[in-house]
Amino acid sequence: MDISKLIAALKLAEAARKYADAVCQREQAQRALDTAYFKWKCDNRVGYVERNSIDWDHMMADTGDEYRAVRNAKRREAYRRDALVKLAKGGA
Repeated sequence: MDISKLIAALKLAEAARKYADAVCQREQAQRALDTAYFKWKCDNRVGYVERNSIDWDHMMADTGDEYRAVRNAKRREAYRRDALVKLAKGGA
């Protein structure tokens, strides 16, 4: 195997690992958000929160950090996926 092909394979493997890490981080952030929503509902004795209701606004305000963590994790995951696809297609 030629050294340039080996380097390309290693770069692809590293990109795949980074993408897998980003997927795990997004899943963990989503679980944390789901837990925060569940805890908020329990603490406030609310079973179902209607979107755009007063309860919804309060729950969103109280779980904003967790929501932002999911949003940021989704962005990182998309970036890593795009980088992996670019390398897989032969990009630098």
